[in-house]
Amino acid sequence: MSVGQLVVISALSAVLVTIGWRSVFFWLGVAHLVLVPLVVLAIPATGGSRGARAAASPAGLGTRQAASTRQFWLLLGV
Repeated sequence: MSVGQLVVISALSAVLVTIGWRSVFFWLGVAHLVLVPLVVLAIPATGGSRGARAAASPAGLGTRQAASTRQFWLLLGV
């Protein structure tokens, strides 16, 4: 993801210099309006209510347990 952000930011900077900031903001807005419905459609429907999900205990490790793993520190470092 970090490399993707670097690529997107540099590409948008080049476009910004070429066509101006107003056009960049306009086309970013258009892109967001196109992508939002696609993202909403891609979210899987889940059964049950929010209250039941919130009351359930979270699966996985606690913070202290996770902090003792190598994967946690590698993720934090990245």
